[in-house]
Amino acid sequence: MRSYLLSQRLDVDQLQMVTMAADPTRSAHATLVALQAGVGPEKSARILVGDSTVAIVDTAAGRICVESVTSGQRRYQVLSPGSRSDIGGAVQRLIRRLPAGDEWYSYRRVV
Repeated sequence: MRSYLLSQRLDVDQLQMVTMAADPTRSAHATLVALQAGVGPEKSARILVGDSTVAIVDTAAGRICVESVTSGQRRYQVLSPGSRSDIGGAVQRLIRRLPAGDEWYSYRRVV
């Protein structure tokens, strides 16, 4: 993995953070995925699973927020400092990608 990361032209600090985050003995992870009831296919009990995730990684050097982003039909993992505002923004974007969008808090499932 290190040789691949070196070929990506990361600076020393970026390389250290990514290496630390990828090592399960040196980090702890929590991953979030968004679900919305009532809009998915029948075979999945009409539960739609969002197409992206947000991960929060705690390392000895600090917290990292990892957000899935799609651009130009390619998927990227964007790493940012794990500040409260970065994590909050990533979670808001995750929720907005659901069909209910900004109205997620008032969505009602009709049975």
